[in-house]
Amino acid sequence: MKVMLDSNVFDRLADDEESLCELENRRDIRVLVSSVQRQELAAVPDDDRRLALLGILERLAGSLKADESDCTADSRIYDTAAAHCDILVSDDIHMHALAMQAALKPKAIQPRGKQLRVMDYNSFRDQVLWSSRRGR
Repeated sequence: MKVMLDSNVFDRLADDEESLCELENRRDIRVLVSSVQRQELAAVPDDDRRLALLGILERLAGSLKADESDCTADSRIYDTAAAHCDILVSDDIHMHALAMQAALKPKAIQPRGKQLRVMDYNSFRDQVLWSSRRGR
């Protein structure tokens, strides 16, 4: 499963070491980010926090090139995830609004012919990351 993490999710992972370790060890989840998230994390003003977040990104994520359109950063992240991923994890309300708008489009014009699943961090952690562990 291909999962794109929005920039705000790296903050959540930095504060949730247990879930970070679980995500690192899950071979069935491929974490991806676009150039937009890399740029956003590189712009974090606090040096220690920036280094920690970029370190998590380097440990976890492969890269995809984001659409270089004049759209907002959120739109570029969403469009890249929709084209390449199964799930987009974000705590940004604007990202969830983009998903709702996309859900209203006819299926024929949606990328890859399927709906991208957009989840907040807690839902992803509980329903995807830890769900397989509960059955073990």
